[in-house]
Amino acid sequence: MAVERKEILRRLRKNIEEGRPIIGTGAGTGISAKFEEAGGTDLIIVYNSGRYRMAGRAEKAGLCGEGGADRVRLSYTAICTAGGGDRCGRTGK
Repeated sequence: MAVERKEILRRLRKNIEEGRPIIGTGAGTGISAKFEEAGGTDLIIVYNSGRYRMAGRAEKAGLCGEGGADRVRLSYTAICTAGGGDRCGRTGK
């Protein structure tokens, strides 16, 4: 279940108002995202390079024009967030 952008921003603003830090963690695989979610991270940042690493390619393949970085990242986000925790969301328009 994806969280709406408004809800994500509400949670982040609440942290700021309470003087709590906003914790962002990076995920290149679904298992990383799962444990980050369980650990209480505020934001899970999905890297497009994770898709290439899982295919046995060099991480720098994510910098190449192959596949279009945004399209690859969005498709991989669906895989990483398949568990559908409450930190999963798309902040894009």
